[in-house]
Parts: sequence; structure tokens; C-alpha cells
Amino acid sequence: MTAIERGGDSAIEQDINIGDYVAVFKRRWLLLAIPTIVGTTLAVAIAFILPPVYTSTARILVESQQIPSDLARSTVTADAPERVRLIEQRLKTRQNMLGLSERFGIHKNRPDLSPSDIIDLMRDATVINSVALSQRDGNRGPVTASLINITFEADRPQLAAQVAGELLSQVLEENARQRGARAADTLVFFDREVERLSLELASLETRITRFKNDNADALPDSLEFRRKELSDLQQRMFERESQRIGLEEEKRYLERTLALGFSAPEAQLTPEERELQSLRRSLTQARSVFAESHPSVRSLTARIAALEQILGGAGGGAGGDAGAPVNGQATEALRKIELIESRLKLLTTQAEADTARIAALEDSIARTPQADITLNALTRQLDNTQIQYQQAILKQAEAATGERLEVNRQAERFEVIEQPQPAETPDSPKRPLIMAAGFVGGFGFGFGLMVLAELLNRCIRTPRDLERRLELRPIVTIPYIRTDEENRRHRWTLRALLFAAFVVIPAALYLVDQYYLPLPIVMQKIADKTGLDTLIRVIENRFGG
Repeated sequence: MTAIERGGDSAIEQDINIGDYVAVFKRRWLLLAIPTIVGTTLAVAIAFILPPVYTSTARILVESQQIPSDLARSTVTADAPERVRLIEQRLKTRQNMLGLSERFGIHKNRPDLSPSDIIDLMRDATVINSVALSQRDGNRGPVTASLINITFEADRPQLAAQVAGELLSQVLEENARQRGARAADTLVFFDREVERLSLELASLETRITRFKNDNADALPDSLEFRRKELSDLQQRMFERESQRIGLEEEKRYLERTLALGFSAPEAQLTPEERELQSLRRSLTQARSVFAESHPSVRSLTARIAALEQILGGAGGGAGGDAGAPVNGQATEALRKIELIESRLKLLTTQAEADTARIAALEDSIARTPQADITLNALTRQLDNTQIQYQQAILKQAEAATGERLEVNRQAERFEVIEQPQPAETPDSPKRPLIMAAGFVGGFGFGFGLMVLAELLNRCIRTPRDLERRLELRPIVTIPYIRTDEENRRHRWTLRALLFAAFVVIPAALYLVDQYYLPLPIVMQKIADKTGLDTLIRVIENRFGG
């Protein structure tokens, strides 16, 4: 029961004093205490359940080659960071990760882990990175160097050092294998290139030789000579034609003279001589039409021979003495005609040969431009191949030098400057940080719940609330008095919360870690799905030193 009286002044005091906050805390303290206790308990449990993680690190110094690059150059052009990334990908393969885990017994106490979980744990525990360094040498100028860090995390310091040492050996072996393989592959490539270009050069030379042999009469080198020869042949043909015309004119003159006869007075000739003269004219005309083997020509020749024999045997007659000069002139004319015909045949034969040669020369001269184009194309191809062959020879020598540098370990060097050592203290978990984060998170969450509950609850809790609502000033207020049953229920609730916070939750975490999944994997999966991993890294980087 509350007694009130109406106040005489209208101004109602609105200020909230410390007592109001104390009253709110008394009413809502469970909303603050429970999240704080739960968060702190979870953080403490996680901090002590999480196994200690020891790290061991090996360091490799990567130096550039000691021999100046202008004198001898390695054929492995990939920089150290790129090769480190390639080596890291090879080392983090499924087979290698499972092999390392089995060889060193990293997860032998966790038979419940699947191969995928083991691979994820091994990859997360293995860190390989490189840091670029720069220095300057007075003799060789700027020298590029890199530092490679190989780190492995394990629950035992000796195990971390052993696995880090194995990873160090694998990095050195893989680097040597990669560099040697690249140098050898480069040399093999240029060896094959030189062999290919050598065969191509031989093939082109054979093609050019065969083409020159097949087109020897149309090569551009002899074009001027063939043009001069063609001009000489044409001039000679003209001269022969002139000779032929002159000889034919002379032949026609002699034949015409024979046809008319070398006349003596008809009264001085005997009948046989006149018949002989007539037969000779007929023979001359027949020869101008028919060949020597023609029956008419042969018949006339036989009759003339018979008459000449008869006239030659008569001896001493007047007619015989008179016909002798005429018969001698006709014989001389026939001899000249035969000589002219022989020369005409020779001229015809020579003209035919010259005509064939002229045709051949004209054909070869006409084919010369195309032969020149083809020969120039083959020659250019030969020159280009020769240039490629010479360049390949130079690169082959460089590749051989690069391979010798790799074999003799005189190129880029991997020098181990720090062997992996067992850690004296665990690197994680950072227990104080985890517990502090759990306390702060639980307290903040509980405080938010307390404020939210108070804002949403519009009940009258204090005389001041009553005065604000009703604009009445209370004379006396009587607080709420709990019964024994309510006090007993309140105590049991508090005990149950404390039992859950300090017993149930740690036990549940232990059971999850032992019989379901390791807590690191569970926490990692939760963090990946909720984005808490980023927040945890930020907190560790900022407050973890």
C-alpha cells in the first residue's frame, strides 16, 4: 500500500540520481552477470583446452649469382618469390602433407581425423614466405637477395623443429631440381632447335642446287650472255638468208642457161648432138621439178649417158670436134648447180639448227623472271634460316653455360642461415588475451541486454516513476517483499547458472574436442562462417604484442 498526496507546484523533477542506477542494477543484475560469467567461463575453458602451439622457423638467404651476368648468365629467369610460391604449392600437395603427418606421427593420437582434416591442419601449420632484400656490391653493382622463412606449428617443440627441418630439406631439393630441370630443358630445346635448323639449311641448299640444275638454261646469271647469243644468231640467220637468196639466183641463172643451151651453129651439130642438147635441157627442167630418184630424171640421165658414150666413140668427126666446147660448158654448169644445191642444203640445215636454238633461247629468256623470283625466294629463306641458325648457336652456347652454372652451383644460391630450433615457450594460444576477450565480450553483451530490458519495460519501479507518470508526489513507499519460496528459487537459479558456467560448458567443450572434432577445427570453422577470424587476428595483432 502506498499513500500519496497531490503536489501544489506543477514543476516535476526530472533528474535521475545514482540511486536509480543502483535500483536498475539490483533488478537486472542477472542479465549482466549471466553473459559475463558464461563468456568468461567459455574463454577460460577454451584458453586451457586449446593445446599449446610451438613454432619452429628455418631461414634461407637467396643470393644472386656471383659471376657477373654480362660474362655468364643463368637460363633460369624466374625470380625468387615466384619460385618460392611454386615450391610452396608443391610442398602443400595432398600427398606430401599426408606423408609428413604419417612420417612424424603428427596426428597419430587423433584417429578420428579424416584425411581432409589432416590436410587442412597441415596446410594451416605450414607457412612459407619470402622477403625481398637489396644490397650493393662495389664490383658487381646492385645485388638482389631474398630471405625465405619456413615455419611449422605443432603441439610439441621437438616435433615442430623436426618437421620444419624436413620442409627445409624439401625446399632446397625442390629448388635444385627445378633450377636444374629448367636449365637442362633449355639446353635440350636449343640443341633440338640447332639440329632442326641445320636440317632445314641442308634441305634448302639441296633445293637450291636442284633448282639451279633443273633451270640451268634460265638462271638470271646467264641472261645477258643468252641475249647476246640470241642477237648473234638472229644476225647470222639474216646473213644466211642473204646467202641463200644469192645462191638461188645463181642457180636459177645456170638452170636458165642450161635450158637455153650453150648453142653452136645448128648446121655444125649432128643429129645426135642436137638430140643430146635437147635431152640435157629436158633433164635440167626435170631436176628443177623432181628429185634425182624420180623415174623421169633417171631415164633422161641414162639416155644422155648413152648418147655421150656414142658421141665419144665416134672420134675425129667434124661434128664431134664442134660439139666438144658446148658439152664442157654444160658439164661445168651442172657441176656448179650441184655445188649450189649442196650449199643450199647446208644453209637449210644450219638455219633449222639456229631456229631451234633461237626458240630455246627465247623460251629460257621468257622463263628467267619466274626463275629469278623463285631463286630469290629460296635464297631469302636460306638467309633467314642461316640467321636463325647462328642465333640458335649463340643461344645454345648460353644455355650450355647456364646449365654448367647450375651444375656447379655458381648461379643463384640458397644458403641456410638459420636451422629450425625447438621453441622454449608456446607461441599460442595467448591465454590472458582469450580470457580478457571473453570477459569483455560477455560483460558487453550482458550490459546491452540489461539496458534493452530496462528500456522496453515501462512498469513503475520507483516513487520518481510514479511522480512522473501521475504528477503526484508519494508520501510513503513500501518496497516489494519476497517470500521464502521466492528467495529459495532465486538461490537455486543462481546455483544452476554457476554450475552450468563452470561445469556443464567446460565438460561439453571437452566432449566435443575428444569425440567429435578438435576445438581448433571447430573454432576455425565457426570463425570462417561468421567472420570472427578476422576479428581475432585484429585483436591479437593489436593487443598481443
